[in-house]
Amino acid sequence: MKITFLPAYKGDAIFVEIENENKTKILIDTGTKRTYSDGTLKKLFKNNSEIDLLILTHIDEDHIGGMIKYFGDTNKKENIFKKIWFNSDRLIKEYLKFETNTIQEIQILESSNKEMSIKQGISLEKEIEETNVWFDKTILANDLFNIDGVKMQILSPEIETLKELSYVWEIEKSSQTKMAYKTDYHKSIVELKETVKDELEEKGSLANRSSIAFLLTHLDKNILFGGDAFPSVICSSLKRLGFSNTNKLKLDLFKVSHHCSKFAVNNELLQILDCDNFVISTNGHGGLPSKECLTRIISYNEKAILHFNYSNTTISNIFFDNEQQDNSFIINYLDKQNYIFEI
Repeated sequence: MKITFLPAYKGDAIFVEIENENKTKILIDTGTKRTYSDGTLKKLFKNNSEIDLLILTHIDEDHIGGMIKYFGDTNKKENIFKKIWFNSDRLIKEYLKFETNTIQEIQILESSNKEMSIKQGISLEKEIEETNVWFDKTILANDLFNIDGVKMQILSPEIETLKELSYVWEIEKSSQTKMAYKTDYHKSIVELKETVKDELEEKGSLANRSSIAFLLTHLDKNILFGGDAFPSVICSSLKRLGFSNTNKLKLDLFKVSHHCSKFAVNNELLQILDCDNFVISTNGHGGLPSKECLTRIISYNEKAILHFNYSNTTISNIFFDNEQQDNSFIINYLDKQNYIFEI
């Protein structure tokens, strides 16, 4: 299996190529609009005549922006996707048997990256429907899919979250929320290790809580793609599958949720995972990754390998000069390996 964590700025765009009989290809999210306009996604689409599945995990711009630019490109390649997963407003309302209006005729938006993205999702809905490959079923925790022998166990979202999202979608679609941020890189690992002994109070946006997260299994390999999902939701799903601190889930790789924000993982989740490889997908924008989250990870596995898909000044200055020497964790920069992780 080859997993490419594309340079998607502050977002996610993850391309999975599986060496099975059908050479299955899966694209998880499409990053920000710049991920398309800078040629990154264009090159991927040009080099692949078909992609078996596109998963748009949720409606934040840093996950769906690339597709918004793609649909707005009059010179784009014809649709190359065989199937698309996207929990849209209309699809959620149909599943919940709410009364629905017709799909709104909203233009592809060229808005600030700092705006909330519910209206981004609405603008994408009509375009996706017109591809005729949209999987017209809401993707929910506990769902299980098998694509060419690749098992995909859905861990998030929960139905109650989608109910809540459907109520506020119309209210929030035109709102703007400015995202203030600051880093915690001035704090030492020693200081943060005291903080992470306590369980955190989970916080985050409704859009993130609605994110698709799933466990991908092929042969004996397990990969957890966290999207921007809440750790409590992922943990609850894994516990329903029988995993616990005495029956840990063996992972070959965990793509840490929400670009390793402060609330991306909690102690309860880390206690039921047996994992050495953690991928953090972000260029350091918006105060992410959180050093507290990274410290929480290495507190549970001092031999953890932290894989960053960017090695810029922001990322390389997270840790103090002596901190990696004084601890056993390893840092690896995927941009020095063409953004590829292979197992």
